[in-house]
Amino acid sequence: MIEASKTARRVIAGELEAGPIALDDVSIRAIRRGQKQQTARNPSRQNTAAEWLIKPTKVRGAASALSRVDWHHQKTWRIHGNAIAIDSLRITLSHRRKRGDLLWVREAHRITEAAGLEYRSDFTKLPPVPWRAARFLPKARTRTVLRLTHDPYPKVLGDFDADDVFREGCPIPPHDPAGGMSFQDLWTYLHGAWEQCAIVWVHRFEVCE
Repeated sequence: MIEASKTARRVIAGELEAGPIALDDVSIRAIRRGQKQQTARNPSRQNTAAEWLIKPTKVRGAASALSRVDWHHQKTWRIHGNAIAIDSLRITLSHRRKRGDLLWVREAHRITEAAGLEYRSDFTKLPPVPWRAARFLPKARTRTVLRLTHDPYPKVLGDFDADDVFREGCPIPPHDPAGGMSFQDLWTYLHGAWEQCAIVWVHRFEVCE
């Protein structure tokens, strides 16, 4: 089993401030290979308030406009830097996370009597047993910490280019359980559907030692 990094141990000890980020097994293995440098986070109507900040906050109708947006199928927006025009309303949005922020990684796991804590990303062939979702991993059990190298920025999923796909960790090598998947295949596998018009927050990062 891969041990916690030096930075992860400092985060666990409370010496460094960091926020959580849940990642799937494919992403975690790509990070270990040094192949993944960004992750696209897909906001939903359930977490919009937590993910986005509205600037300026006094724009008339801004909050109600955001509450009406279907983030997966919206077809009327236009992105201009961090400003998004929704119908006739132009709203400037920013993310709560900033360049330099630390993120401790949550990953799927289980606890067994024989082996104690096990992480699902360590297995290439999964035992037929239930696993706990990544969001339930406590900070005290994290192994990996990421540092944001840029402010997160919005992008339409269908506008991802070859550089985005490469930084997302694709192509996936054949020896990985998800080997051979394209980025679109991987997104569909992880999120259930490829949504061409979905807007995502792009987080670019480096791994802390």
